[in-house]
Amino acid sequence: MSLDYYLAICSFTGRIRNDGLMEEYVGSCWSFSTTGAIEGINALVSGDLISLSEQELVDCDTSNYGCDGGYMDYAFEWVISNGGEKIASIDGYQVVAELDSALLYATAQQPISGIYDGSCSDNPDDIDHAVLMVGYGSENDGDYWIVKNSWGTDWGMEGYFYLRRNTNLPYGVCAVNAMASYPTKESTAPSPPSPPLLRPHHHRH
Repeated sequence: MSLDYYLAICSFTGRIRNDGLMEEYVGSCWSFSTTGAIEGINALVSGDLISLSEQELVDCDTSNYGCDGGYMDYAFEWVISNGGEKIASIDGYQVVAELDSALLYATAQQPISGIYDGSCSDNPDDIDHAVLMVGYGSENDGDYWIVKNSWGTDWGMEGYFYLRRNTNLPYGVCAVNAMASYPTKESTAPSPPSPPLLRPHHHRH
Protein backbone atom coordinates (compact mmCIF):
# COMPACT_ATOMS: atom_id res chain seq x y z
CA MET A 1 0.00 0.00 0.00
CA SER A 2 1.39 3.41 -0.93
CA LEU A 3 1.83 6.19 1.61
CA ASP A 4 -0.45 8.40 -0.50
CA TYR A 5 -3.27 5.85 -0.27
CA TYR A 6 -2.76 5.50 3.49
CA LEU A 7 -2.89 9.29 3.98
CA ALA A 8 -5.98 9.53 1.77
CA ILE A 9 -7.79 6.88 3.82
CA CYS A 10 -6.84 8.56 7.10
CA SER A 11 -7.96 11.98 5.86
CA PHE A 12 -11.56 10.72 5.69
CA THR A 13 -11.74 9.60 9.32
CA GLY A 14 -10.61 12.58 11.39
CA ARG A 15 -8.00 12.81 14.09
CA ILE A 16 -7.22 10.16 16.70
CA ARG A 17 -9.20 10.65 19.90
CA ASN A 18 -8.97 9.20 23.39
CA ASP A 19 -11.95 7.57 25.13
CA GLY A 20 -10.29 7.57 28.54
CA LEU A 21 -7.05 6.64 30.24
CA MET A 22 -6.12 3.04 29.52
CA GLU A 23 -5.57 2.46 33.24
CA GLU A 24 -9.15 3.60 33.88
CA TYR A 25 -10.85 2.08 30.85
CA VAL A 26 -13.98 3.87 29.68
CA GLY A 27 -16.36 1.68 27.67
CA SER A 28 -17.38 4.36 25.17
CA CYS A 29 -15.25 2.97 22.33
CA TRP A 30 -18.41 2.03 20.40
CA SER A 31 -19.27 5.75 20.05
CA PHE A 32 -15.80 6.53 18.63
CA SER A 33 -16.11 3.73 16.09
CA THR A 34 -19.62 4.92 15.15
CA THR A 35 -18.77 8.61 14.74
CA GLY A 36 -15.59 7.74 12.83
CA ALA A 37 -17.57 5.66 10.34
CA ILE A 38 -20.22 8.39 9.96
CA GLU A 39 -17.53 11.05 9.54
CA GLY A 40 -15.96 8.85 6.86
CA ILE A 41 -19.08 8.25 4.77
CA ASN A 42 -20.11 11.91 5.02
CA ALA A 43 -16.61 12.98 3.89
CA LEU A 44 -16.65 10.53 0.99
CA VAL A 45 -20.07 11.74 -0.19
CA SER A 46 -19.74 15.48 0.52
CA GLY A 47 -15.99 16.07 0.36
CA ASP A 48 -16.07 17.71 3.81
CA LEU A 49 -14.63 16.06 6.92
CA ILE A 50 -16.56 17.27 9.96
CA SER A 51 -15.61 16.06 13.43
CA LEU A 52 -18.64 14.74 15.33
CA SER A 53 -19.28 14.40 19.05
CA GLU A 54 -18.99 10.95 20.58
CA GLN A 55 -20.37 12.37 23.83
CA GLU A 56 -23.73 13.01 22.14
CA LEU A 57 -24.09 9.29 21.42
CA VAL A 58 -22.89 8.31 24.90
CA ASP A 59 -25.43 10.66 26.52
CA CYS A 60 -28.42 10.29 24.20
CA ASP A 61 -28.37 6.88 22.49
CA THR A 62 -30.64 4.90 24.82
CA SER A 63 -30.27 1.73 22.74
CA ASN A 64 -26.69 1.46 24.03
CA TYR A 65 -25.11 1.64 27.49
CA GLY A 66 -23.08 4.85 27.50
CA CYS A 67 -19.69 4.33 29.13
CA ASP A 68 -20.61 0.73 29.94
CA GLY A 69 -20.45 -0.35 26.28
CA GLY A 70 -22.51 -0.51 23.14
CA TYR A 71 -22.86 -1.68 19.56
CA MET A 72 -22.23 0.31 16.39
CA ASP A 73 -25.23 -1.11 14.51
CA TYR A 74 -27.52 -0.04 17.39
CA ALA A 75 -25.97 3.43 17.21
CA PHE A 76 -26.45 3.61 13.43
CA GLU A 77 -30.12 2.68 13.91
CA TRP A 78 -30.45 5.37 16.57
CA VAL A 79 -28.91 8.03 14.30
CA ILE A 80 -31.28 7.06 11.47
CA SER A 81 -34.41 7.05 13.64
CA ASN A 82 -33.58 10.24 15.56
CA GLY A 83 -32.64 12.44 12.62
CA GLY A 84 -29.84 14.87 13.06
CA GLU A 85 -28.11 17.86 11.62
CA LYS A 86 -27.59 17.39 7.91
CA ILE A 87 -23.83 17.24 8.35
CA ALA A 88 -24.24 13.98 10.24
CA SER A 89 -27.16 12.19 8.63
CA ILE A 90 -26.91 8.69 7.16
CA ASP A 91 -29.38 6.76 5.03
CA GLY A 92 -28.86 3.32 6.53
CA TYR A 93 -26.16 0.81 7.46
CA GLN A 94 -24.90 -2.58 6.32
CA VAL A 95 -23.71 -5.52 8.39
CA VAL A 96 -20.58 -7.08 6.86
CA ALA A 97 -20.41 -10.86 6.37
CA GLU A 98 -17.96 -12.45 8.81
CA LEU A 99 -15.32 -13.20 6.16
CA ASP A 100 -11.95 -11.62 5.35
CA SER A 101 -13.04 -11.18 1.71
CA ALA A 102 -16.25 -9.35 2.68
CA LEU A 103 -14.41 -7.07 5.12
CA LEU A 104 -11.73 -6.38 2.48
CA TYR A 105 -14.38 -5.34 -0.07
CA ALA A 106 -16.19 -3.14 2.44
CA THR A 107 -12.99 -1.48 3.69
CA ALA A 108 -12.00 -0.61 0.11
CA GLN A 109 -15.22 1.41 -0.18
CA GLN A 110 -15.11 3.37 3.10
CA PRO A 111 -14.13 3.17 6.81
CA ILE A 112 -15.72 0.23 8.64
CA SER A 113 -16.69 -0.14 12.28
CA GLY A 114 -15.09 -3.33 13.54
CA ILE A 115 -14.16 -5.11 16.73
CA TYR A 116 -10.79 -5.73 18.41
CA ASP A 117 -10.17 -7.49 21.71
CA GLY A 118 -7.03 -6.73 23.68
CA SER A 119 -6.59 -10.34 24.78
CA CYS A 120 -6.86 -11.26 21.11
CA SER A 121 -9.35 -14.05 21.53
CA ASP A 122 -10.80 -15.16 18.19
CA ASN A 123 -14.16 -15.95 19.85
CA PRO A 124 -16.84 -13.31 19.09
CA ASP A 125 -18.34 -13.90 22.56
CA ASP A 126 -15.17 -12.42 24.10
CA ILE A 127 -15.36 -9.10 22.23
CA ASP A 128 -14.95 -6.07 24.50
CA HIS A 129 -13.61 -3.21 22.37
CA ALA A 130 -14.66 -1.41 19.16
CA VAL A 131 -12.32 0.09 16.57
CA LEU A 132 -12.51 1.59 13.07
CA MET A 133 -11.09 -0.29 10.07
CA VAL A 134 -9.63 2.36 7.73
CA GLY A 135 -7.53 0.41 5.22
CA TYR A 136 -5.47 -2.62 4.41
CA GLY A 137 -2.07 -3.54 3.05
CA SER A 138 0.50 -6.27 2.46
CA GLU A 139 4.14 -6.69 3.39
CA ASN A 140 6.63 -9.51 3.02
CA ASP A 141 5.38 -11.18 6.19
CA GLY A 142 1.72 -11.09 5.16
CA ASP A 143 -1.49 -9.12 4.77
CA TYR A 144 -2.87 -6.74 7.39
CA TRP A 145 -5.72 -4.37 8.23
CA ILE A 146 -5.01 -0.72 9.15
CA VAL A 147 -7.07 0.00 12.24
CA LYS A 148 -7.83 3.28 14.04
CA ASN A 149 -8.16 2.99 17.82
CA SER A 150 -9.59 5.42 20.39
CA TRP A 151 -6.80 5.45 22.99
CA GLY A 152 -4.97 8.59 21.88
CA THR A 153 -1.87 9.16 19.75
CA ASP A 154 0.58 7.80 22.35
CA TRP A 155 -0.82 4.30 21.78
CA GLY A 156 0.34 2.09 18.89
CA MET A 157 1.45 3.88 15.71
CA GLU A 158 0.15 7.33 16.66
CA GLY A 159 -3.21 5.77 17.49
CA TYR A 160 -3.32 3.25 14.62
CA PHE A 161 -2.27 -0.39 14.46
CA TYR A 162 -1.96 -3.24 11.98
CA LEU A 163 -3.90 -6.45 12.46
CA ARG A 164 -3.14 -9.57 10.45
CA ARG A 165 -5.75 -10.56 7.83
CA ASN A 166 -6.29 -13.60 5.58
CA THR A 167 -5.90 -16.16 8.32
CA ASN A 168 -7.63 -19.52 8.75
CA LEU A 169 -9.51 -18.30 11.83
CA PRO A 170 -13.29 -18.31 11.26
CA TYR A 171 -13.73 -14.72 12.53
CA GLY A 172 -10.21 -13.47 11.80
CA VAL A 173 -7.53 -12.44 14.29
CA CYS A 174 -9.12 -11.07 17.46
CA ALA A 175 -12.56 -11.84 15.94
CA VAL A 176 -12.16 -8.70 13.81
CA ASN A 177 -14.59 -10.06 11.19
CA ALA A 178 -17.37 -10.39 13.76
CA MET A 179 -20.01 -7.68 14.15
CA ALA A 180 -18.57 -5.29 11.54
CA SER A 181 -20.95 -2.74 10.02
CA TYR A 182 -20.87 0.56 8.16
CA PRO A 183 -23.23 3.49 7.53
CA THR A 184 -24.60 4.25 4.07
CA LYS A 185 -25.31 7.60 2.43
CA GLU A 186 -26.17 8.29 -1.19
CA SER A 187 -26.64 12.04 -1.43
CA THR A 188 -25.79 15.32 0.24
CA ALA A 189 -29.24 16.69 -0.65
CA PRO A 190 -30.91 18.18 2.44
CA SER A 191 -33.97 16.53 3.89
CA PRO A 192 -36.67 18.07 6.08
CA PRO A 193 -35.41 19.52 9.39
CA SER A 194 -35.31 17.19 12.37
CA PRO A 195 -34.10 17.41 15.98
CA PRO A 196 -30.33 17.94 16.35
CA LEU A 197 -28.27 14.80 16.81
CA LEU A 198 -24.56 14.43 16.31
CA ARG A 199 -23.48 18.05 16.64
CA PRO A 200 -20.01 19.04 15.42
CA HIS A 201 -17.30 18.16 17.95
CA HIS A 202 -15.60 21.31 19.23
CA HIS A 203 -12.15 21.12 20.78
CA ARG A 204 -11.16 22.97 23.92
CA HIS A 205 -7.89 24.84 23.81
